[in-house]
Amino acid sequence: MGAVRVAICEDEQIQRVLIRKRLEEYMTGRNIDAEIIEYDSGEQFTLDENKDKIDIVLLDIYMEGMSGIELAKKIRNDGNNLEIIFITSSNEFAAEAFEVESVYYLKKPVEEDKFIKAMDLAMRKFRKLLSIEIFVNRESKKIYLSDIYYVETMYRKLAIHTDLDEYVTYMTLSKLMTDFPKNDYAQISRFSVVSLDKVLSYDGSEVLLKNGIRLEVSDKYKADFEEKFHFFKRG
Repeated sequence: MGAVRVAICEDEQIQRVLIRKRLEEYMTGRNIDAEIIEYDSGEQFTLDENKDKIDIVLLDIYMEGMSGIELAKKIRNDGNNLEIIFITSSNEFAAEAFEVESVYYLKKPVEEDKFIKAMDLAMRKFRKLLSIEIFVNRESKKIYLSDIYYVETMYRKLAIHTDLDEYVTYMTLSKLMTDFPKNDYAQISRFSVVSLDKVLSYDGSEVLLKNGIRLEVSDKYKADFEEKFHFFKRG
């Protein structure tokens, strides 16, 4: 998976600088690859040919020209489901922010703990929408990454284990890993990868998944798994 694309739409340069600094600190602290794009108006956002590739937008409400609420409504009317975080100086538009399904409503000056909470929530919602497309018996299947418990190799095939089913497809484990967010999945052996969100516990040799499945962590991958697992749980 590529970097998460986060936009800042704010007409005051000083505020854009402050928000960008907060974002960079957040992404570094969470070990997330991110591309940050800045817009100084709602109009500039709407004219960007790549706006549909944005995953999260931090949006000021009081801007010259198109307001943040007007831009958010246009985003939704265009069918874009990106995550919206409003940053504003008033509670006046809280109800309208709710109507456009914003993730959070931050009031200036933004407190650090509330900024982190808002970004964590936006990232969780963003990740739930991530999916992969595979072919099972020549039929295309869309699988949401949030449904995957673990993946294991079966000769030249992969078995993808989800909440409800198992999907077998022709693909290498290394190729599949490029489609996964790097901090959310970990290889535990030469033949298997687990979703860290689905790990209930780890006893130093095995992981217990939330569906009751136990999987052994091989010595070769133990150090890397433990580092990723502890970092994931801490975040």
